[in-house]
Amino acid sequence: MRIIALVIGNNNYPDPDKLENAVNDAKSMEDVFCRLGYTVLSGYNCDNQTYGELLTSFEQGLPQYDASIFFYAGHGFQEEGENYLPSIECQVSQANKHILGRYSIRLSELMEIYNRWAPPNENKTEAYIANVSALTGILPDEPLGIPSDQPSRWMMLGAAMAIQENGTESLDYFAMMRGWELARSDVGKT
Repeated sequence: MRIIALVIGNNNYPDPDKLENAVNDAKSMEDVFCRLGYTVLSGYNCDNQTYGELLTSFEQGLPQYDASIFFYAGHGFQEEGENYLPSIECQVSQANKHILGRYSIRLSELMEIYNRWAPPNENKTEAYIANVSALTGILPDEPLGIPSDQPSRWMMLGAAMAIQENGTESLDYFAMMRGWELARSDVGKT
């Protein structure tokens, strides 16, 4: 199976909103995805131009792959039902729907890209999300947090996705634990 991953990590927001670990977390995930043989598109400390280039490359690349994954580390907002992932050009402390709309990736943009290449009538994306949500207790639009801060939550999410993909009879918890240990062994090295 050919898989493409889009990985974004942003630390360098204008003061006082700088982050310390988002880029490291994203680089660690990129390394894991590369070791798994995924094609990775990545961006770190992205401005609006870089966001546009990454989304264009991701959208153009999707038809060549069987599956995709998106990982984002940085500030995030929900405003009037829309989820925003701000670029480093965003004045995070002054964010409102107008500022966020100009300086962010909207999650609905990503869903539009996915739906173009995997239409909901062909793929049961909403059912998949609902089932993983039910298995984990994590709401579909709830921020997941940083993997290094909440490892058990991310392991639970991985297990629920594996169950959704393969059923419980093929789930190898020991392999999942080993994968998590490999991913965690790189945290702080970047």
